[in-house]
Amino acid sequence: MPHLIILLLTHLIIPIKFIAKYFCLIFNYYKIPHGPYCYQLKKNKFVRCPYWSQNKSKDEQECGYCAWLEIGDWECEYSSLLWDQCKECNFKLNFKDD
Repeated sequence: MPHLIILLLTHLIIPIKFIAKYFCLIFNYYKIPHGPYCYQLKKNKFVRCPYWSQNKSKDEQECGYCAWLEIGDWECEYSSLLWDQCKECNFKLNFKDD
């Protein structure tokens, strides 16, 4: 019987970690701005996506980073526009009126 419990727990630990990580991401999904860019105009102020940042040690057109996707321009095998704050995540691409 204890072997069964240990076997079940070992098989549950990985899915629980996986679920916990993605639950946090889904819970914070509302922070991503609407539209095709990593920013949005709200009440006459630009609000930047909290997951977007720059790696200052990279070249100008390779410095964009998305913490949501955990990827930067310099890591992409294609032409990425994160440096220009164009979304790579494809979340909330619709426009929302304020």
